[in-house]
Amino acid sequence: MTHPRLHLASFCLIGLSLVGCATQPAQPTLPVAQTSSPAVVALPAEGFVRDWVTNLPLDGSTLIEIHLRDDAVFAYDAKHNAYLIDRTSGQLISIAPVTGANNALRPPVVLGDRIVYPTTSTLEVFNRQGRRLRSIDLGFAIRSDATGASTNTVYVGSDYGNGGRLSAIDLDKDFGFLKWELTTFGGVSGKPIVVQNVTYVGGEDGRVYAVNPDRGATWTLDRGAFETNGPIYADMAGDDYGIYVASFDGKLYCLDRLSGKIKWMWYSSSPLKHTPYATTNTVYQQTDKDGLVAIDKTSGEYVRKARWTAPDVKQFLAEDEKRTYVLKNDNSIAALDKATGEELFVNTRNDFVAFAPNNKTAVLYAATASGQVLAVKPILRPGLTGELVMVPVNEPIALAR
Repeated sequence: MTHPRLHLASFCLIGLSLVGCATQPAQPTLPVAQTSSPAVVALPAEGFVRDWVTNLPLDGSTLIEIHLRDDAVFAYDAKHNAYLIDRTSGQLISIAPVTGANNALRPPVVLGDRIVYPTTSTLEVFNRQGRRLRSIDLGFAIRSDATGASTNTVYVGSDYGNGGRLSAIDLDKDFGFLKWELTTFGGVSGKPIVVQNVTYVGGEDGRVYAVNPDRGATWTLDRGAFETNGPIYADMAGDDYGIYVASFDGKLYCLDRLSGKIKWMWYSSSPLKHTPYATTNTVYQQTDKDGLVAIDKTSGEYVRKARWTAPDVKQFLAEDEKRTYVLKNDNSIAALDKATGEELFVNTRNDFVAFAPNNKTAVLYAATASGQVLAVKPILRPGLTGELVMVPVNEPIALAR
């Protein structure tokens, strides 16, 4: 029986009082995440329950981005302050004023206790307590987002002459920090990735390169690279199963990470310029023409067909065993049937300005411009109790506050 479509009235935030705690004299009071409240109710069959919510001390600024890392959520405001939030508890750990950001502050790279904030042409290095350790002036403009490897290496893409380059930066060197560079025939605007100690990068020349930590080629292909028929502008994705490349030629390629040969590919009706997200058995690809497309990752024909297409969706957010959670074009959050793409329920609150896609768990991370960062979990079965965040309108539940 098809699940009826449920509409959610709004996000209902419960118990937003703050408790201050100072972590260091130079920093403002850091709010404590609210993880409990007396407003506990029986949960309906569909909806979301709050995991934690944190209100950031923006000091007159506005929040513009959030980014998810292994154990942390990073929030950026318009003044280039970076807020480090514990991913499990929601506790605000530190605030890093990235004053060298100029006009660009790219997503962070976490290397142990060091946090690297790439800017227009520098790497700003802080510790987890928000103290600046050093600023590395690269001497060139950074074109791509950065990635890290081991405990001291950061990879960035840039333009170089009529082409581009992938640069490996050693954070431990006082000078001569450039370990090596890989020259490409086109600019590098897509984020390089590291999988099992191999770095993969796509260029605007349409080629995908795979190199070891010493810059040696790991694929025995012609000219040492896999070639698409169009520029690569999107960030790539990768896991043990494959390397996922969205090309402007309108194809999504899944490459064998050891050989560089095609395992499968999917044809889009428009050029691809958005990052693919790979989960356990699905690859989600955003398109400008058809919305979000779900593709079977580990089974199917060489030329894959879409499992389903959601034309009114603009971003993948998370998934569980049965549902895919997405951001719709009207900025509302919806749950889709993972097998069919059918819309199961949707909320009507649309004031969130930032989301952090999560391809590992079913927790959703969202934030408002005023600095409220939330982690919410889907309700997987009725009969539990908790603090509701999304409430179906046909559920007669009275909420305190």
